[in-house]
Amino acid sequence: MSERACRFTSLWATVIAGALASACSSDAPGDDAKARDIELHFDARWRQTPFGCGSLLDGIGKSGSTAEPLDLRFYVHDVMLVRDDEQAVPFVLSADDEWQSTQVALLDFEDGSGRCDRGTQATNTVLRGRAPQHSDYVGLGFTLGVPPELNHLDLSTAAAPLDVPGMWWSWQGGYKYVRAELATPQNPDGFLFHLGATSCAGSPANGYACERQNLPRITLVGDTTKPVTLDVAALFGSVDLSQKPDLATDLVPGCMSDGGDPECPPLFATLGLPVGEQEVFSLP
Repeated sequence: MSERACRFTSLWATVIAGALASACSSDAPGDDAKARDIELHFDARWRQTPFGCGSLLDGIGKSGSTAEPLDLRFYVHDVMLVRDDEQAVPFVLSADDEWQSTQVALLDFEDGSGRCDRGTQATNTVLRGRAPQHSDYVGLGFTLGVPPELNHLDLSTAAAPLDVPGMWWSWQGGYKYVRAELATPQNPDGFLFHLGATSCAGSPANGYACERQNLPRITLVGDTTKPVTLDVAALFGSVDLSQKPDLATDLVPGCMSDGGDPECPPLFATLGLPVGEQEVFSLP
């Protein structure tokens, strides 16, 4: 990792304090005299090939499996832009009543075609928001998932983008932060990666608490005018997609965020969980 990347990563230890200071300053995103509309684009790829429903992916995972996409969606929040002097600047999401509220956004790469019949035709690969008009942004950061205070809403009354049935587990489990699924010859119904909070307890009346929030912080150095790339090959590269569950120590093909599932630790590690450097997202 470069010296700048190391400094950039360490910045997030104090990001909350930095964000608060920025929000209270005259340079804050809410200051219309200095703020501007910004779009942050995302691009899902299989190595160098665009990722899309109906495509066939070769050489995936430890066993070099052939796979077909079933789903690829994920939530993000707490988005920041970072200046050359390492100042973190809040990127304020613009609510659109479909993909974004001011607190959380849903990115959706499946279009309902091919085997992606668990989703819809609509897609969203852009975050829209406002930030100050600085010309020296050198990176960005975001948290993958749903903020804890929003993670146990009633799906039937939740506002967009937290009203998507396919991204909700249960009252106790909350939302699926990431839903990535591939079909293989050995697991035709899907080798699954569903990231979310685990070991949660509570009730709708009293609220919930989770021992493991599983909220990876993604920090990237690069050109913020270029798309953030998610490499599906890197996400699934450390697991064997041909492995069928033995229904004793392994109950599902893939990982549903259960710490005892043998596929979960290597999948978590690609996102930097519980600690470490993520391998999935990049910025030119």
